[in-house]
Formats: sequence, C-alpha cells, structure tokens
Amino acid sequence: MASLRKNLRDDPRLSAFSDAFDPDLLNRKIEEAEKSNVNQDDVSAAISGFYFNKVYKEFYHKLKGIIKKEILTIGEIEELIISNCNRVYLCIRNEANKKAYEQMRANGGDFLSTTYQNIKVKGATGEVSAVDGLENHIRVAML
Repeated sequence: MASLRKNLRDDPRLSAFSDAFDPDLLNRKIEEAEKSNVNQDDVSAAISGFYFNKVYKEFYHKLKGIIKKEILTIGEIEELIISNCNRVYLCIRNEANKKAYEQMRANGGDFLSTTYQNIKVKGATGEVSAVDGLENHIRVAML
C-alpha cells in the first residue's frame, strides 16, 4: 500500500484543494491508516484535509465574487496569496524556532535536526506538525 502522505499528495480525490475531493474516500484511507499503525503525523495531515477543504471552498467562492467585481487583477490576487503564504511561513518558522530553542535549553544544548521536524505549532485545527502547516500553505499558493 502506498504511503498515506503520498496518496494525499498525488490523488486529487484526497487533496483538500481539489474540486475532486472525496471526503468519504479520505475517511476510508484514514481508517485504513489507523489500523495499520501509520505515522501519526500523516494521519493528522489527512484529518486536517476536511478543514482545509471547507476553507478552500469558502476561499474559492469569495475569490470568484472578487474577480467578478473586478476589484483586483489576477496578478494582484496572486500577490496577496503569496504574501499570505509568506506571512504564515514566517509565523510558523518563528514559533518553531522558539520551541526548538526551548528544547535545546531543556536538553543541555543538544539539538538534533530530527527534533525540529517533530515540533508542533498552533494551527486552525489545533496543534499540527510545523512541516504539515507549511506544506498546506504551499499547496494553497500553487492553486
């Protein structure tokens, strides 16, 4: 079986940022993953898909309204999306760096790069992996 994360990335029916998103299929994949002891970060990323699909639909609907009114050009909208992704990246990086420093101090100065990958940051749905948070915002920018 392909990894859950690979499926999330490659199958448009599992991508929260796709019109082909299938919440029933995602539910089945999450259940399969939980039964086979898949990495919990991958399961968390999959679960966040339900929230991000709602955000995607709302964003898409609002964006269509803005474009119809011709308030902003497509280029200006792209700039706003990129600016927002940059802001989120800086916020996540800042919080992750603070937590990394706290962990380093708690461990007597020792810090491994793998520790950084396991840092959780506050997201819209609670604590998420910093890596997952960044991946999701990059996907939004790629739309």
